[in-house]
Amino acid sequence: MIRVFARRIALGKGHGAGEAPRGKSRRWQQPLRIAIAVLVATSAVYGVTRAAETTEVPAIDRLLVTELKDLKLTAVRKEVNLEELRRIDPDYANAYRVGRSTIMLKEPDKFRMDARAGFIKFEYVISGPRRVMRAPLIRQIDEIGVDPGKRQGPLEVGLVTPGCLRGYEVAQVARTQVGDRPAYQYRLTYAHDHERYELVWIDAERKHILKRKLWTKFQGEYKLELTFLKPKQFGDIWIPTRVEVRNARGALAGVTEQSDITVNGGLDDKLFEL
Repeated sequence: MIRVFARRIALGKGHGAGEAPRGKSRRWQQPLRIAIAVLVATSAVYGVTRAAETTEVPAIDRLLVTELKDLKLTAVRKEVNLEELRRIDPDYANAYRVGRSTIMLKEPDKFRMDARAGFIKFEYVISGPRRVMRAPLIRQIDEIGVDPGKRQGPLEVGLVTPGCLRGYEVAQVARTQVGDRPAYQYRLTYAHDHERYELVWIDAERKHILKRKLWTKFQGEYKLELTFLKPKQFGDIWIPTRVEVRNARGALAGVTEQSDITVNGGLDDKLFEL
């Protein structure tokens, strides 16, 4: 659906808002295609079947950041290697062209991103099982249900909350270490498609994500790896301030810094209206 919509944009046609003026269409096509790419660049999530606790690895419930009510931060792309990003996916590379964005989360199921692609300002909002992308001449609403591949949320910024696990079946994997940090590893399988899954490593003490791998269906090879670094403490919550992405070759493809972080500031529900 998103790809079809992007094709409409490439032809200079809006969706649900009429056609763009022909003389101006080419000026906004590329920035808006980049904005659309943000919708499909990363996986995130929704629903959970929890595995029983083992002696080595606790059930993931023990590591959930239950203190988080809402979160606001600024995400800034600091390093971008488009060639290596394209090895992940062309849409993922396009999403990294958005240099700065404001991200807002509210538990259990609300997400918002405000950003610009060129001179085009757009808003991307998830509320429950629906999402909307708004930009000049464009307003697209999708029913996304509980499909993790169509959602974004706390996992993108390095946190695991009760709401963000809907749509996954969770299994304990191992007690391990990432760098100098003790960690627990979990497998998050898409409940509606067991060929798709992610692996996450959660800091055993600070409860933020240390590493996250997203796997493809083909040849059992992972598609990308996200490393969450330089965490800062906000009350009882630790939030990473640097996110590195690597492709299946292990090449560093991009770096994002998370700053201007506000935790539990009382975000208005109106911000997440569709």
